[in-house]
Amino acid sequence: MVTEPTVFVVDSNAEDRAVVAKLAEQMSLSCKEYKSGQDFLAEYEQSWPGCLVVEVRIPDVGGLQIQHALARDGAPLPVVFLTGYADAPTAVRAMRAGAVQFLEKPSNDHTLWDAIQEAIALDAQLRREHAEHQEREEVLGRLTEKEYQVLELVLDGKSSQRIAKELDVCVRTVEIRRSSMMKKLEVRSVPELLKFAATVIRGNLGNEEYLQSPWHDGSPLLRPHREPVAGIARRGNGNGNGR
Repeated sequence: MVTEPTVFVVDSNAEDRAVVAKLAEQMSLSCKEYKSGQDFLAEYEQSWPGCLVVEVRIPDVGGLQIQHALARDGAPLPVVFLTGYADAPTAVRAMRAGAVQFLEKPSNDHTLWDAIQEAIALDAQLRREHAEHQEREEVLGRLTEKEYQVLELVLDGKSSQRIAKELDVCVRTVEIRRSSMMKKLEVRSVPELLKFAATVIRGNLGNEEYLQSPWHDGSPLLRPHREPVAGIARRGNGNGNGR
């Protein structure tokens, strides 16, 4: 089990692995070395924080393939390429796929140091945003279908009277659902509700880095083309019933 930020280095060349391991030690970071891509992919768990420093050419599974496999499996590990086989097309492919840096061997220690620091910081940021995203989803999942309907209409700026007319219920029913919805979301006023919604929208739509990260799961919550609210409510609390 890896719990502290760790530099995972994958390179078939033992001397090159040792260079990265020594630098990681100087940075007070743990380091795990792998001589093959298969060994790394077989062992790595998505919960392990840190970054990957990888060679492009590895006899069994190359660096670009490892990067693709991590993205495919939804692993958030940032990737730094450190290669003796640098060329423009490969560098472009790696960077377009989200690599933090693409460095050529032998790399200046300061350059690699900065790249690892950047990758470690990005990893921490993505994990923090993912945790916040999950928390917001759990909070929204407490709502019933009918409470979620009221939430959407309140966020559209509609009054209780207008909401009651659209839902074909009495105003008192709207107020009850609205009160229950706000209690579950732990907000006490419409401004607080709008602030909560803004954080959800920022988390789901406004953060380009998050949308492009492996953590992003395409959650429909409060997105323009979301699934019907009934589906969201049932997914969140096991039923679609409400007052």
